[in-house]
Amino acid sequence: MSAENLDTERIITEVRGQLSLWDLSDILYKDRDAKLQAWTEVCRALFSGYDDLPDKEKQEIGSSTSTCTSYTITSPGSQEDVTLYTVEETEAPNANVASQMQLSEQQYSSQALAEASPHLYTRKFSGLQGKKFFEKGWREVAVELNQLPNGSVKTPEQWITTLQHEVEAGVEMVEVVCLSQGNECQLLETERNKASPAPQIIASGSRATTVASPAPNQQQVQEITLQSAAPQITERGSSAAAVITTPPTVRQESPRRIRNLNPRRSTAEQANIAREDFLAVAKSNADSMRFSLQMLAEAANIQAEAARMQAEAAKVQAEAFHLLAQAVDKIVDLLVIKNNK
Repeated sequence: MSAENLDTERIITEVRGQLSLWDLSDILYKDRDAKLQAWTEVCRALFSGYDDLPDKEKQEIGSSTSTCTSYTITSPGSQEDVTLYTVEETEAPNANVASQMQLSEQQYSSQALAEASPHLYTRKFSGLQGKKFFEKGWREVAVELNQLPNGSVKTPEQWITTLQHEVEAGVEMVEVVCLSQGNECQLLETERNKASPAPQIIASGSRATTVASPAPNQQQVQEITLQSAAPQITERGSSAAAVITTPPTVRQESPRRIRNLNPRRSTAEQANIAREDFLAVAKSNADSMRFSLQMLAEAANIQAEAARMQAEAAKVQAEAFHLLAQAVDKIVDLLVIKNNK
Protein backbone atom coordinates (compact mmCIF):
# COMPACT_ATOMS: atom_id res chain seq x y z
CA MET A 1 0.00 0.00 0.00
CA SER A 2 1.63 3.26 -1.17
CA ALA A 3 0.67 6.76 -2.23
CA GLU A 4 2.29 6.18 -5.64
CA ASN A 5 -0.66 3.99 -6.63
CA LEU A 6 -3.22 6.69 -5.85
CA ASP A 7 -4.66 9.26 -8.21
CA THR A 8 -2.74 12.55 -8.00
CA GLU A 9 -5.94 14.57 -8.21
CA ARG A 10 -7.28 12.79 -5.15
CA ILE A 11 -4.15 13.56 -3.14
CA ILE A 12 -4.34 17.21 -4.24
CA THR A 13 -7.97 17.46 -3.16
CA GLU A 14 -7.25 16.10 0.32
CA VAL A 15 -4.11 18.20 0.84
CA ARG A 16 -5.83 21.41 -0.27
CA GLY A 17 -8.36 20.98 2.52
CA GLN A 18 -5.57 21.10 5.14
CA LEU A 19 -4.54 24.78 5.18
CA SER A 20 -1.83 24.25 7.80
CA LEU A 21 0.24 22.30 5.25
CA TRP A 22 0.64 25.04 2.63
CA ASP A 23 -1.04 28.32 3.63
CA LEU A 24 1.43 30.81 5.13
CA SER A 25 -1.40 32.96 6.49
CA ASP A 26 -2.91 30.09 8.50
CA ILE A 27 -2.36 30.36 12.26
CA LEU A 28 -1.39 26.68 12.52
CA TYR A 29 1.19 26.84 9.71
CA LYS A 30 4.17 26.73 12.11
CA ASP A 31 2.60 24.24 14.50
CA ARG A 32 4.40 20.92 14.03
CA ASP A 33 1.78 18.90 15.91
CA ALA A 34 -0.99 20.43 13.81
CA LYS A 35 0.84 19.48 10.60
CA LEU A 36 1.32 15.90 11.76
CA GLN A 37 -2.37 15.72 12.60
CA ALA A 38 -3.21 17.16 9.16
CA TRP A 39 -1.14 14.50 7.39
CA THR A 40 -2.87 11.84 9.51
CA GLU A 41 -6.26 13.14 8.37
CA VAL A 42 -5.08 13.05 4.73
CA CYS A 43 -3.95 9.44 5.09
CA ARG A 44 -7.23 8.47 6.72
CA ALA A 45 -9.13 9.93 3.78
CA LEU A 46 -6.90 8.26 1.18
CA PHE A 47 -6.54 4.78 2.71
CA SER A 48 -9.44 2.78 4.07
CA GLY A 49 -8.74 1.08 7.39
CA TYR A 50 -5.75 3.34 8.08
CA ASP A 51 -6.33 3.37 11.86
CA ASP A 52 -6.20 -0.45 12.02
CA LEU A 53 -2.77 -0.71 10.34
CA PRO A 54 0.46 -1.31 12.33
CA ASP A 55 2.48 1.73 13.34
CA LYS A 56 5.36 0.90 10.98
CA GLU A 57 3.05 0.67 7.99
CA LYS A 58 1.37 3.95 9.02
CA GLN A 59 4.78 5.66 9.00
CA GLU A 60 5.59 4.30 5.53
CA ILE A 61 2.23 5.46 4.17
CA GLY A 62 2.60 8.92 5.72
CA SER A 63 6.15 9.30 4.35
CA SER A 64 5.20 8.24 0.81
CA THR A 65 2.10 10.47 0.84
CA SER A 66 3.93 13.59 2.03
CA THR A 67 6.91 13.19 -0.34
CA CYS A 68 5.12 12.22 -3.56
CA THR A 69 4.99 15.86 -4.78
CA SER A 70 6.53 19.10 -3.50
CA TYR A 71 7.04 22.78 -4.18
CA THR A 72 8.74 25.70 -2.46
CA ILE A 73 7.01 28.79 -1.04
CA THR A 74 8.99 32.00 -0.65
CA SER A 75 7.80 34.56 1.89
CA PRO A 76 8.80 38.13 0.83
CA GLY A 77 8.26 39.40 4.37
CA SER A 78 10.74 37.08 6.05
CA GLN A 79 12.84 36.07 3.02
CA GLU A 80 12.80 32.46 4.17
CA ASP A 81 12.28 29.45 1.90
CA VAL A 82 9.91 26.87 3.30
CA THR A 83 9.76 23.51 1.52
CA LEU A 84 6.33 21.92 1.74
CA TYR A 85 5.21 18.54 0.47
CA THR A 86 1.86 19.31 -1.07
CA VAL A 87 0.13 19.63 -4.42
CA GLU A 88 1.96 19.17 -7.71
CA GLU A 89 2.82 22.02 -10.07
CA THR A 90 -0.33 21.75 -12.21
CA GLU A 91 -2.54 22.62 -9.24
CA ALA A 92 -0.17 25.07 -7.51
CA PRO A 93 -1.63 28.18 -9.28
CA ASN A 94 -5.14 27.35 -8.11
CA ALA A 95 -3.93 26.85 -4.55
CA ASN A 96 -2.13 30.19 -4.58
CA VAL A 97 -5.15 32.03 -6.01
CA ALA A 98 -7.36 30.54 -3.29
CA SER A 99 -4.93 31.75 -0.64
CA GLN A 100 -4.92 35.28 -2.11
CA MET A 101 -8.73 35.40 -2.28
CA GLN A 102 -8.89 34.35 1.34
CA LEU A 103 -6.42 37.07 2.32
CA SER A 104 -8.25 39.90 0.56
CA GLU A 105 -11.91 38.99 1.21
CA GLN A 106 -11.53 37.98 4.84
CA GLN A 107 -9.27 40.91 5.64
CA TYR A 108 -11.66 43.49 4.21
CA SER A 109 -14.54 41.88 6.10
CA SER A 110 -12.57 41.82 9.36
CA GLN A 111 -11.68 45.51 8.93
CA ALA A 112 -15.34 46.40 8.40
CA LEU A 113 -16.35 44.40 11.46
CA ALA A 114 -13.63 46.07 13.51
CA GLU A 115 -14.86 49.53 12.52
CA ALA A 116 -18.39 48.54 13.52
CA SER A 117 -17.30 47.05 16.86
CA PRO A 118 -14.02 48.67 17.99
CA HIS A 119 -14.59 47.56 21.58
CA LEU A 120 -13.77 43.98 20.61
CA TYR A 121 -10.10 44.89 20.15
CA THR A 122 -9.63 46.55 23.54
CA ARG A 123 -10.11 43.41 25.67
CA LYS A 124 -11.48 45.72 28.37
CA PHE A 125 -14.63 44.56 30.10
CA SER A 126 -16.00 44.84 33.62
CA GLY A 127 -17.87 42.11 35.44
CA LEU A 128 -19.32 38.86 34.20
CA GLN A 129 -21.84 40.51 31.85
CA GLY A 130 -19.10 42.49 30.10
CA LYS A 131 -17.05 39.35 29.52
CA LYS A 132 -20.07 37.49 28.10
CA PHE A 133 -20.77 40.44 25.76
CA PHE A 134 -17.12 40.40 24.63
CA GLU A 135 -17.16 36.64 23.89
CA LYS A 136 -20.53 36.85 22.14
CA GLY A 137 -19.24 39.61 19.83
CA TRP A 138 -16.21 37.58 18.79
CA ARG A 139 -18.35 34.50 18.17
CA GLU A 140 -20.48 36.54 15.77
CA VAL A 141 -17.34 37.85 14.02
CA ALA A 142 -15.96 34.32 13.66
CA VAL A 143 -19.22 32.99 12.22
CA GLU A 144 -19.38 35.78 9.63
CA LEU A 145 -15.72 35.42 8.56
CA ASN A 146 -15.90 31.62 8.40
CA GLN A 147 -18.89 31.79 6.03
CA LEU A 148 -16.92 33.66 3.35
CA PRO A 149 -16.10 31.49 0.30
CA ASN A 150 -12.55 30.23 -0.22
CA GLY A 151 -11.52 31.41 3.24
CA SER A 152 -9.95 29.79 6.25
CA VAL A 153 -12.12 28.54 9.10
CA LYS A 154 -10.91 29.50 12.57
CA THR A 155 -12.23 29.53 16.09
CA PRO A 156 -13.09 32.83 17.83
CA GLU A 157 -9.86 32.56 19.85
CA GLN A 158 -7.80 32.18 16.66
CA TRP A 159 -9.50 35.19 15.03
CA ILE A 160 -8.79 37.23 18.18
CA THR A 161 -5.09 36.35 17.95
CA THR A 162 -4.91 37.08 14.21
CA LEU A 163 -6.69 40.44 14.29
CA GLN A 164 -5.14 41.59 17.58
CA HIS A 165 -1.72 41.23 15.94
CA GLU A 166 -2.64 43.88 13.36
CA VAL A 167 -3.93 46.26 16.02
CA GLU A 168 -0.78 45.88 18.15
CA ALA A 169 1.35 46.64 15.08
CA GLY A 170 -0.17 50.13 14.95
CA VAL A 171 -2.13 49.90 11.71
CA GLU A 172 -5.50 51.59 12.04
CA MET A 173 -8.63 50.62 10.19
CA VAL A 174 -8.63 51.26 6.44
CA GLU A 175 -11.40 52.23 4.08
CA VAL A 176 -11.85 51.61 0.35
CA VAL A 177 -12.68 54.68 -1.71
CA CYS A 178 -14.14 54.08 -5.16
CA LEU A 179 -12.87 56.66 -7.63
CA SER A 180 -15.24 58.38 -10.02
CA GLN A 181 -13.11 57.56 -13.07
CA GLY A 182 -13.15 53.93 -14.18
CA ASN A 183 -13.63 50.90 -11.94
CA GLU A 184 -10.39 51.31 -10.02
CA CYS A 185 -10.41 51.24 -6.23
CA GLN A 186 -7.66 52.58 -4.09
CA LEU A 187 -7.03 51.62 -0.50
CA LEU A 188 -6.38 54.59 1.78
CA GLU A 189 -4.55 53.74 4.97
CA THR A 190 -4.21 56.03 7.97
CA GLU A 191 -0.96 55.20 9.71
CA ARG A 192 0.06 56.24 13.19
CA ASN A 193 3.42 57.91 13.65
CA LYS A 194 5.40 54.81 12.73
CA ALA A 195 8.22 54.18 10.31
CA SER A 196 8.32 51.62 7.47
CA PRO A 197 4.62 50.84 7.14
CA ALA A 198 3.47 47.64 5.46
CA PRO A 199 1.83 47.86 1.99
CA GLN A 200 -1.84 46.92 1.58
CA ILE A 201 -3.31 44.69 -1.15
CA ILE A 202 -6.29 46.01 -3.11
CA ALA A 203 -8.29 45.04 -6.19
CA SER A 204 -7.74 47.28 -9.23
CA GLY A 205 -9.62 46.11 -12.30
CA SER A 206 -8.29 42.66 -13.17
CA ARG A 207 -4.93 43.02 -11.44
CA ALA A 208 -3.73 43.23 -7.86
CA THR A 209 -2.22 46.55 -6.76
CA THR A 210 -0.81 47.86 -3.52
CA VAL A 211 -0.98 51.28 -1.88
CA ALA A 212 1.89 52.32 0.35
CA SER A 213 1.10 54.15 3.56
CA PRO A 214 2.09 57.85 3.75
CA ALA A 215 5.07 58.98 5.74
CA PRO A 216 4.44 60.26 9.30
CA ASN A 217 2.47 63.51 9.40
CA GLN A 218 1.84 63.40 5.62
CA GLN A 219 -1.21 62.53 3.53
CA GLN A 220 -0.45 60.88 0.19
CA VAL A 221 -1.61 57.83 -1.74
CA GLN A 222 0.75 55.88 -3.97
CA GLU A 223 -0.36 53.00 -6.19
CA ILE A 224 2.15 50.26 -6.92
CA THR A 225 1.59 47.39 -9.32
CA LEU A 226 2.29 43.97 -7.84
CA GLN A 227 3.51 40.95 -9.66
CA SER A 228 1.00 38.36 -10.70
CA ALA A 229 -0.21 36.11 -7.92
CA ALA A 230 0.27 33.00 -10.08
CA PRO A 231 3.40 30.99 -9.14
CA GLN A 232 6.44 30.66 -11.37
CA ILE A 233 6.94 26.97 -12.20
CA THR A 234 10.55 25.90 -12.70
CA GLU A 235 12.12 22.54 -13.56
CA ARG A 236 14.69 21.29 -11.06
CA GLY A 237 16.55 18.22 -12.22
CA SER A 238 14.32 15.40 -13.31
CA SER A 239 11.39 16.33 -11.09
CA ALA A 240 9.22 19.44 -11.51
CA ALA A 241 8.83 21.82 -8.58
CA ALA A 242 6.66 24.93 -8.47
CA VAL A 243 8.08 28.04 -6.78
CA ILE A 244 5.27 30.15 -5.37
CA THR A 245 5.86 33.70 -4.26
CA THR A 246 3.13 34.76 -1.90
CA PRO A 247 1.81 38.35 -2.05
CA PRO A 248 3.06 40.80 0.57
CA THR A 249 1.33 40.29 3.84
CA VAL A 250 -0.84 43.03 5.28
CA ARG A 251 0.34 42.44 8.80
CA GLN A 252 3.02 44.63 10.28
CA GLU A 253 5.52 43.20 12.67
CA SER A 254 5.00 44.36 16.22
CA PRO A 255 7.99 45.90 18.00
CA ARG A 256 10.30 43.40 19.60
CA ARG A 257 9.52 42.89 23.24
CA ILE A 258 12.22 42.70 25.87
CA ARG A 259 11.17 39.63 27.76
CA ASN A 260 13.78 39.78 30.52
CA LEU A 261 15.16 43.07 31.82
CA ASN A 262 17.39 41.36 34.42
CA PRO A 263 20.89 40.14 33.48
CA ARG A 264 21.52 36.44 33.33
CA ARG A 265 22.55 34.80 36.59
CA SER A 266 24.54 31.66 37.13
CA THR A 267 23.12 28.61 38.85
CA ALA A 268 25.06 29.40 42.03
CA GLU A 269 23.70 32.96 42.11
CA GLN A 270 20.17 31.72 41.58
CA ALA A 271 20.67 29.18 44.39
CA ASN A 272 21.95 31.92 46.72
CA ILE A 273 18.99 34.14 45.88
CA ALA A 274 16.58 31.27 46.49
CA ARG A 275 18.30 30.46 49.81
CA GLU A 276 18.14 34.11 50.90
CA ASP A 277 14.46 34.26 50.01
CA PHE A 278 13.83 31.06 51.96
CA LEU A 279 15.73 32.36 55.01
CA ALA A 280 13.83 35.66 54.85
CA VAL A 281 10.52 33.81 54.80
CA ALA A 282 11.65 31.53 57.65
CA LYS A 283 12.78 34.53 59.73
CA SER A 284 9.46 36.24 59.12
CA ASN A 285 7.59 33.11 60.19
CA ALA A 286 9.77 32.78 63.32
CA ASP A 287 9.14 36.41 64.27
CA SER A 288 5.42 35.90 63.82
CA MET A 289 5.52 32.75 65.97
CA ARG A 290 7.58 34.51 68.68
CA PHE A 291 5.14 37.39 68.79
CA SER A 292 2.22 34.97 69.06
CA LEU A 293 3.91 33.12 71.95
CA GLN A 294 4.57 36.40 73.76
CA MET A 295 0.94 37.36 73.40
CA LEU A 296 -0.13 33.96 74.77
CA ALA A 297 2.27 34.28 77.74
CA GLU A 298 0.96 37.75 78.56
CA ALA A 299 -2.60 36.47 78.39
CA ALA A 300 -1.71 33.59 80.75
CA ASN A 301 -0.12 36.04 83.22
CA ILE A 302 -3.19 38.26 83.14
CA GLN A 303 -5.42 35.25 83.72
CA ALA A 304 -3.27 34.11 86.70
CA GLU A 305 -3.35 37.61 88.20
CA ALA A 306 -7.12 37.67 87.87
CA ALA A 307 -7.34 34.30 89.63
CA ARG A 308 -5.11 35.55 92.46
CA MET A 309 -7.21 38.67 92.92
CA GLN A 310 -10.36 36.53 92.92
CA ALA A 311 -8.84 34.32 95.65
CA GLU A 312 -7.98 37.37 97.77
CA ALA A 313 -11.51 38.69 97.35
CA ALA A 314 -12.90 35.34 98.53
CA LYS A 315 -10.59 35.43 101.57
CA VAL A 316 -11.71 38.96 102.51
CA GLN A 317 -15.33 37.90 102.11
CA ALA A 318 -14.76 34.90 104.41
CA GLU A 319 -13.17 37.12 107.07
CA ALA A 320 -16.12 39.51 106.84
CA PHE A 321 -18.56 36.63 107.38
CA HIS A 322 -16.49 35.47 110.39
CA LEU A 323 -16.55 38.94 112.02
CA LEU A 324 -20.27 39.19 111.35
CA ALA A 325 -20.83 35.84 113.07
CA GLN A 326 -18.80 36.97 116.09
CA ALA A 327 -20.87 40.17 116.35
CA VAL A 328 -24.10 38.17 116.23
CA ASP A 329 -22.85 35.87 118.98
CA LYS A 330 -22.02 38.85 121.21
CA ILE A 331 -25.46 40.37 120.66
CA VAL A 332 -27.09 37.06 121.57
CA ASP A 333 -25.01 36.82 124.76
CA LEU A 334 -26.00 40.36 125.79
CA LEU A 335 -29.67 39.59 125.24
CA VAL A 336 -29.43 36.45 127.35
CA ILE A 337 -27.74 38.30 130.21
CA LYS A 338 -30.34 41.04 130.08
CA ASN A 339 -33.20 38.54 130.29
CA ASN A 340 -31.66 36.74 133.26
CA LYS A 341 -31.62 39.94 135.29
